Amino acid sequence: QTYMATRVKNNPVEFHLDVDITKGSTAQNDPEINKNVKVDILITMDQMKKMWPKASATKIQPILDELNSDLTGYKLDTRLRQAHFMAQVRQEVGSSFSLREQVEYMGPTALKQIGYYRTHHKQADIDGYKRGQGPANGEVIANRMYDDNYRSAKYKLGNTSPGDGWRYLGRGLKQLTGKNNYQDLTNMYSTIWPGEKVDFVKNPELIEQPKYAVRSAIRFWLKFKLYDVADKGANGEQVDAITKVINEATNSYADRRAHFVQARKIFI
Repeated sequence: QTYMATRVKNNPVEFHLDVDITKGSTAQNDPEINKNVKVDILITMDQMKKMWPKASATKIQPILDELNSDLTGYKLDTRLRQAHFMAQVRQEVGSSFSLREQVEYMGPTALKQIGYYRTHHKQADIDGYKRGQGPANGEVIANRMYDDNYRSAKYKLGNTSPGDGWRYLGRGLKQLTGKNNYQDLTNMYSTIWPGEKVDFVKNPELIEQPKYAVRSAIRFWLKFKLYDVADKGANGEQVDAITKVINEATNSYADRRAHFVQARKIFI
């Protein structure tokens, strides 16, 4: 017989049952006694709106549904883990909760920190977004700044064919970027979600859909065991360690620490 745990009110409850609720079934001939199950770890719309006040509930709801569908499997089953995860997501998707990198709104100063534009400052001035002139040409920008020909070996993305930069620009909650990372997600996807097979190299835009936007970030969180880093504490050292894995060369370490301070107040 199967069992289902139902959240009935927003108060912490501790169960002591001989049922493995996390799996929905009793282990044959081996019931577990004193199994502690925290049921008040669901992420709420109120929490998400506090983190992203500019984003609509309509945009957030499918993201929330996917996250809450398997908090245990996604290793987001403590408030500390959730705070660390959301702090990083806040930096990646911005205040507007954009599931695609808004390269068309990157100004010259920002462009000069990335790839091709590091050594082509005049071109950054030409290509970059100028306030009051409408969006820049995002395709041109992405193809230049994410071209492997202008990236050191450590930071190559697998973008070797014309158009790869634009095709595999940042998407999802973690802003997955580069053909190699899209291929890695494709390779790992069915091992995390058995029975499903999706080719994100052939269909990169899928990651802009809420389900895959979440799962692309979860794949990274699980692959690099960032939850273990999160478990070590609630301070800047842990935030920086997670940031280093996500984007070592970023200039947003301080911003991500600030986001964590906010997330800690909301989720913990």
